[in-house]
Amino acid sequence: MVCALVCATSCRDTGGEGESADAPVQAGSTTDEGSDESGTSGGLPEVGTDVCLSAPVTPPGRYEGTLAGKTPSGGACGEGGPEVFFRIDVARRSDVRVSAQGDGFAPRLGVFGNDCAVPFGEGGLLCTTGTAGWVTDVAAGTELYVALGATTAEVESSRTGRYALEVSTRSVLSVGAPCGPATWGRCETGSACLGVDEDAPSECTEISGDRCGNAIALSVPRGESGVTIDDVALHTDAHHHSCGGERTAERVYRLELPTVSDDAVLRISGDAVSALAARAPTCLLEDERGCAASSEATPSLDLVGPLPDAMYLFVELPEGDPDASEVTPAIVRFDLQDDRRDD
Repeated sequence: MVCALVCATSCRDTGGEGESADAPVQAGSTTDEGSDESGTSGGLPEVGTDVCLSAPVTPPGRYEGTLAGKTPSGGACGEGGPEVFFRIDVARRSDVRVSAQGDGFAPRLGVFGNDCAVPFGEGGLLCTTGTAGWVTDVAAGTELYVALGATTAEVESSRTGRYALEVSTRSVLSVGAPCGPATWGRCETGSACLGVDEDAPSECTEISGDRCGNAIALSVPRGESGVTIDDVALHTDAHHHSCGGERTAERVYRLELPTVSDDAVLRISGDAVSALAARAPTCLLEDERGCAASSEATPSLDLVGPLPDAMYLFVELPEGDPDASEVTPAIVRFDLQDDRRDD
């Protein structure tokens, strides 16, 4: 985002940002507004420094300065050009939003967690240019280093090289915590803000099958079988996969398989689902065994043996149409063929 900035250096109060188009989309998500204060005022010296370990600890807020005369060191996404560093204190568990504007240029933002004295490719958490970005679920007590930079040509062509950085937070609430108004924050991934009963306040409630830690156990026998997903089930976006998954609600199953031969084949297909992804033996992305997405919402996976005794299956669910008179249920079908098994 490019704009003209005033020339006075300042850091003034700012409230936490509300949800926007680039905010994480999750069931039960809320925002944290008006909860952070910069603790400084206009007229004070510029906070950003071109030596990352020399950056003073500051709270989230708005900060202004100039890139003119700053030294390149590769912190802003590991690319060259002048840059400045900010050391942001995250006092409570939060999602952190960063955005920046430049006087005739679009600043590049790179975010590190707790340590900036490493190459960006090893310690970087976020890189964005011209758009806002989020670092989600940052632990309380974390010091985020934000590197703001641009190319030398961009700074030299700018009238002033001036920038404005805005950092805001949204609280992340643990399971069991009271929830409700957007200003309270959002429930942690894997939970949603639900009413326990009519006389009790809402609280963040764990959603079964929303993450690997509470995946729904499902026994898959030889031959054909299947499962129907409740169309009113609440789910969030807890995982991304090689074929997609970003900002898509999903249900996670832990498939329990019988002992089969090394030539066994497991076909998994879905109706009214956006994508299917399988991982084994762990839930880590590097253990992905297959991923399939389809614009027609009928993806399928063919997993060839040797098959593990258990694997994680992620079912990505399409966004529902609130105006639809009927809802098509999501169905996942299994076909486990093992022609060489011992009967």
